[in-house]
Amino acid sequence: MPKTETKTIRLRVLFLLTFALSALLPAAFLAVWTIGSQVERELENTQHKQIALAKTFALALDRYAEDRLSIFQQCAQAYFNDNISSTGLTIARKYGFLYFITISETNNSRIIPLDSQSEINKRLRFYDPLYGVSSAHVVFRSTDTARDTAIQRFGGSAISMNDPEVPEPVLQAIADFAQDTAHFMPVIKDHRGKPTIFIVQRGVDGSIIAGALDAAPIASLQKAIGFGIHGHAVVVDQVGKVLGHPRVDWEASLKSLAGIEPVRLATAGETGATQFYAPARDEDAIAGFTRTAVAGWGVLMVRPLVEINALARENASIAMTVIGTGVAIAFLIAWIMTGVIVRPVESAASAARALGNGISSARVDPLPRIPAELNELGATLNQLAERIDSWRKAAAETLSTVRMADQAKQEFMATLSHEIRTPLNAIIGFGELVSMGKGTSEQDIRNRDYAESIVMAGRHLLHLIDDILDLAAMESGHISLETEAVDVRAIVGESATMLGPSAAEHGVSMSVNIPADLPPVTADPHKLRQIVLNLVGNGIKFTPKGGTVSVTAHRPDDGTVALAISDTGVGMTADEIRTALAPFGRVRNPETRSEPGTGLGLPLARRLIETMDGAFALESQPGRGTTITITLPVAGPDNRAAG
Repeated sequence: MPKTETKTIRLRVLFLLTFALSALLPAAFLAVWTIGSQVERELENTQHKQIALAKTFALALDRYAEDRLSIFQQCAQAYFNDNISSTGLTIARKYGFLYFITISETNNSRIIPLDSQSEINKRLRFYDPLYGVSSAHVVFRSTDTARDTAIQRFGGSAISMNDPEVPEPVLQAIADFAQDTAHFMPVIKDHRGKPTIFIVQRGVDGSIIAGALDAAPIASLQKAIGFGIHGHAVVVDQVGKVLGHPRVDWEASLKSLAGIEPVRLATAGETGATQFYAPARDEDAIAGFTRTAVAGWGVLMVRPLVEINALARENASIAMTVIGTGVAIAFLIAWIMTGVIVRPVESAASAARALGNGISSARVDPLPRIPAELNELGATLNQLAERIDSWRKAAAETLSTVRMADQAKQEFMATLSHEIRTPLNAIIGFGELVSMGKGTSEQDIRNRDYAESIVMAGRHLLHLIDDILDLAAMESGHISLETEAVDVRAIVGESATMLGPSAAEHGVSMSVNIPADLPPVTADPHKLRQIVLNLVGNGIKFTPKGGTVSVTAHRPDDGTVALAISDTGVGMTADEIRTALAPFGRVRNPETRSEPGTGLGLPLARRLIETMDGAFALESQPGRGTTITITLPVAGPDNRAAG
């Protein structure tokens, strides 16, 4: 059967894959995370920026409003004290005030009591500084006499409340928003029809003064702010009407944006950021919003979401480029490190293969200096190679010694066979002659008994020598077998006849059941007879009086003949079986301690059977006896038919 080659992965490929995966997996995770979270992070960053811009712009508007509020408070105080001066009004003009409107009321009737000439002169003294200030107007409600006197005094620079150029809704709005403290009111259109911001205050006597500021500077400030492509600022008044917006038509019409979420939140005094639908550009946008502290205007920094998404994609593209570059560098480093690590390992593996193939001169050369572990590996492998070379030389010397010892053993065995067996056979022969003597004297009888004892001892010694010689021959592989077709029934019958007296002496009955049609087996007849005698003899020897030793045979379906020798003796444990199957091993059992033996019967029988291509099996239980089964191949055509 051809050897199957196992597919393996080279260490260089494995290291490269490991380094590559170590770089790719985090890079892939980072890429997915970057792409997935870039928009979210860009939105978060934009929100923070928009809020910061809104707060900064609100501070600038607060500075603008605070300065105008301070100027107005000075003028209002002068008005309420009847000592307003042209200097104050000049400063007001420089800070962008267009005109002042004053409204006098008595008993909440909005009628200033100017009926007496002294009262008119008092008011005229207040308005006197206005003379010559062409762009500043003072409007007041009075009687016809007061109006005519004022017109004559200021040459038309004072405008009556009933003048059709000052719409009643404007006056009503001023009156409605007037409070004891100066404050900004929502933007409205004045008598000119232009968006105007009024700062109003009510005096302790119920009179009202209002300073008019053009909304155009706020719009100019709004248009000065831009970011991104379409990012812009939006300024609304306290109720959400447009003060500054990219769409000038919304500024002119005072478009109300109060329904838009960020405008609603800003005018409510909140600060933050939110996404919303921007009707000006018909798209979704994000706005950072806040409210000014002085005027209460809402400030928004608006940027379309389309721009944010585009910026996120751009940042993600940059991140992917950086990640790709990092992966490429990681691959390069992995390739370099793979070479640094793998080359010494490959050199060590090559040296190890050479050593495995018997090339004891193989060495790892040169030894790597980096890393230190591979240097130690190479040095250790070289030391191992030196030891292997030393061991090989020592093993060669030992093998030579063993061969010489084996040769000496063979010579010793041959000498033993010749020098001991030859005289031993002579002793046995002379003993048999003496035991056959016909003398009837007491001395003759005693001599025959002595001779029989000598014959028995000699045969026992000869049997022991034969067993030792057979075992030694098998261990050295020099045993000689002469196999032929052997009749098992005949071998067992001869053995039973020879061992019958011994069985009778031990009080053990023998049972032999061999089928007459049992086919012959391929075996050495002398060795098979020796095996049967050993096994049946052991059964007789270790079976108590009254026991039975039986020999049976049958033919399995695998082309063999099975011969079983069973006894009802003392049996053995698993440990005792291992001892009995070892050469010279004897089981120390109190019931069999007195039985003679060398411990060679079972191991010799097993090895002889295995040498004849048979099988040997032993089963035993303490107190129940032992069964030994030997199987041998059927001889000749019967074997082929069965197989």
